Amino acid sequence: MKVIALEEHCATPTWVNGPGRKLMEHARTLNGVTAHVVDALCEVGEKRIAAMDAAGIDMQVISLTSPGVEQLGAAEAKAIATEANDFMAAGARRYPKRLAAFAALPMVDPVAAAAELDRCVQELGFQGALINGHINGR
Repeated sequence: MKVIALEEHCATPTWVNGPGRKLMEHARTLNGVTAHVVDALCEVGEKRIAAMDAAGIDMQVISLTSPGVEQLGAAEAKAIATEANDFMAAGARRYPKRLAAFAALPMVDPVAAAAELDRCVQELGFQGALINGHINGR
């Protein structure tokens, strides 16, 4: 039986240094307990595959960690979603039998969100999208 882990978080350097900066800074101050987790979020290569092997996971479906792009304005949400999706797609291309992805979508702009979902599924081979429970707190 295959073990497939869904909604496995990842982050990009732009996300870590932008919308996720406060969360990441907080996590890194917790006496090093979670610092390694923060670094692991930005890795969709050999280290992630090794961790999956150690845990007995055959495949991960990765997605942008929370908070995603739902708290951003339209232009920034679109740019960071596109970058995150390209980042996840690169990992999935390197390890197609081990990694798949759920798209991050700029839901604040429904037309852009629909276009990005189409791009991610049709061009990048994503399995779908992960939509968080709010847009700008609503």
